[in-house]
Amino acid sequence: MGVGSFLKAIGRALRDLWRSFLRSFARWADPKLEPYRDKKLSKDFDDMKKPVVVEETTYAPVVPMAPETREDLFALLREAPMTVLTGNERKAMVAILDLPLTRVSEIMTPEKKIVFVDQDEKMGPLVLDKLYHSGFTYFPVVNGQKHIIGTLHTALLNSLDVKDTKPAKDVMEPRVYYIRADYTLEQALKAFLRTNSQLMLVVDHYERLAGMLTFEQMLSFLFDAKFQDDFAKDDDRLAVAKRKS
Repeated sequence: MGVGSFLKAIGRALRDLWRSFLRSFARWADPKLEPYRDKKLSKDFDDMKKPVVVEETTYAPVVPMAPETREDLFALLREAPMTVLTGNERKAMVAILDLPLTRVSEIMTPEKKIVFVDQDEKMGPLVLDKLYHSGFTYFPVVNGQKHIIGTLHTALLNSLDVKDTKPAKDVMEPRVYYIRADYTLEQALKAFLRTNSQLMLVVDHYERLAGMLTFEQMLSFLFDAKFQDDFAKDDDRLAVAKRKS
């Protein structure tokens, strides 16, 4: 599904949610108005002793006005009962609506925190231990001139083909893709889908490395959850069929 279709689907879901909220609010408000429908108080003290004639009146349900601005919509999402929207659902809706406004620089890993691997480093126990304990899953590989020539992913390091004597350049992914720090997250998402990549290196207008952004970070921003899965047998038909969790 393209980004445009995805956003339209979210729009339709929000409209359906708004209609459902209005119906629920009307059902909640209707009995609250009942006491005011049954009695008509008189201003004349003497008339209070006489039977009260109740005039039948039809009241329209009290319905809040539809949101007219983004702020109104966000306020509606915040105020919706937890039985209608969970906290994570609210955050996801706000994040999706903010995709065209949020910049890559706001959620990327900055350059000073990136863990680089030299192309000639042997993928032995010491290097692997360092990479695993870094907390990252992607590592840019650099040559002698500190130019990025590829990337490593922990899934590659778990491969049976990785031996102690193999240097990083022999097991790295040679394809490298870039986005700019001032891209919106909507532009970044399109780049991820266009390149079928899981990692984007972030540069500024002068081609200087500013950071990196992973597809996992995009998902975490949208759904406020970690998307890590240790299952590594997606190419094994039997293992997938028998997987229990």
